[in-house]
Amino acid sequence: MDQHSTIWITSQDAQDIGIRGNEFPCKILDLKTLVYELLKTGSPQDIVVLPFFRNFAEIVGHIRDRNIQGPIIIYTQSEIMQMNLLDYASQGAVSYTHLTLPTKRIV
Repeated sequence: MDQHSTIWITSQDAQDIGIRGNEFPCKILDLKTLVYELLKTGSPQDIVVLPFFRNFAEIVGHIRDRNIQGPIIIYTQSEIMQMNLLDYASQGAVSYTHLTLPTKRIV
């Protein structure tokens, strides 16, 4: 069994953060493909970076239902309501915006 974590990230978020894909084990995919492949082949320790979108809670639920217990990082280029994000904290989701990450770095 593979004990290494893979970071799953959308191509847009990877580009915004400055991830090229060769720095560490990661899968860089468009959002629809990322969610499909993650739910199909994700490991319990994997780390997921997703943009914030309307049915985000539903996707988080599906990820947790598949026993993927690693952190879920919400990354967005826009302002979002922190109150909404607090609801996801109990599920292991944290959020970052372009204001939180002023320089390119890996969290």
